Amino acid sequence: MKKLRNPILWFSAVCLVSSLTACGQKKEAEMPNMEMPVQVLEIQPQSVPVLLETPGQTAGSSEVEVRSRVSGILEKKNYTEGAYVKKGTVLFTLETDSAQQAYKSAMANVASQKALLEQAQTNEKRVSALVKQNALSRRDGDDAKATLNTAKAAYDAAVAQSENSKLNVDYGVIRAPISGYTSSETRSVGSLVSPQEILTKISVINPIYVNFSFSDGDLAKLRNATRSGEVTSPTPAGLQVALTLPDGTEYPTLGRINFTDKIISATTGTVRARAVFDNPTMDLLPGSFVRVSLRGAMRNDAIIVPQRAISSGIQGKSVWVLTAENTFEPRPVTTGDNIGTNVIVTKGLQAGDRVILDNLIKLPQLPPKSKVKPMMVTLEEFYQSLAQAASPAAAPAKEGAEGAPTADSAAPAAKEK
Repeated sequence: MKKLRNPILWFSAVCLVSSLTACGQKKEAEMPNMEMPVQVLEIQPQSVPVLLETPGQTAGSSEVEVRSRVSGILEKKNYTEGAYVKKGTVLFTLETDSAQQAYKSAMANVASQKALLEQAQTNEKRVSALVKQNALSRRDGDDAKATLNTAKAAYDAAVAQSENSKLNVDYGVIRAPISGYTSSETRSVGSLVSPQEILTKISVINPIYVNFSFSDGDLAKLRNATRSGEVTSPTPAGLQVALTLPDGTEYPTLGRINFTDKIISATTGTVRARAVFDNPTMDLLPGSFVRVSLRGAMRNDAIIVPQRAISSGIQGKSVWVLTAENTFEPRPVTTGDNIGTNVIVTKGLQAGDRVILDNLIKLPQLPPKSKVKPMMVTLEEFYQSLAQAASPAAAPAKEGAEGAPTADSAAPAAKEK
């Protein structure tokens, strides 16, 4: 065995290794067991609204097509397009010279037939008197009565013809059949108008209708859920109707359903319905596309969690659940309708389960059976913490500063459990 050439160097190396080992053990002994803080929601079933939404289109509560009933030259337009008109207001005037001439001719025929009728009446009286005196035969009396009846019929026909001619003259003045707002004219002044031709439209927009439809499948689900007690729903007439306008804002007034069809469309597989809304400020105009939401149905004992607590993977959707030992484990879930930023969980969770809401990306990186530090929060407290973390005042520290809060780790002042 060879002797060490430098005992001093060997002794120094041994001392250095011992010092480093002791220092490492001391640091390891002083290193605390850090538990990652997480916000936790305890599941409490509650009643939530059932969301029933569908596209719809507004329409006037009364819409009338103004048509011409006779032919003629359009002589004058007497209204302002788009303006409000009252029932009976003159809208158009047609040239009625030919109709007036026909009316005069009919009246002349009435006068002629009246004269013939009076002559037949006088002759019938004379003949009847002579028949009673046996100066004339009964046949002569019957002929006189027949002539009188013929004269009466001719006179009645002439009167009816004159009245019809008078109507043709009156139809030359086209009036508003209802009170409402007019649309643009379809024919210009000077055009030849034919009978039954549309000249304009009048709409009543206060109140205003909204036409929409629902699929037969959606209605069947709601009907079955109501029968099972999962959903409490009033009759269609008891539902309230809300509108989302094309710009994304909600119409301030709720409407009500005043018509539901009892027949499913064979072409679309939907059921038609209609709601009525007050429209005093005329903000809703016919023909506008809107979003219809039915309110009033409630889902009983629903379990809701924030959408951001749901993780999606190859095997489906899941949430992180806190165990009794403050460890965590994944739980497969099935989700239903969204309610704002929350979602209904239909399978996988029950009352009392504790769902982790934040630090979801960091959880899989921790060693198995690692414990976390739960902070019990409500949904309101959780969203308040997100808002505070996202506000400029909540993040004064610069990047890299120790302890700077983030939206994924910020926790409110909640009760620690």
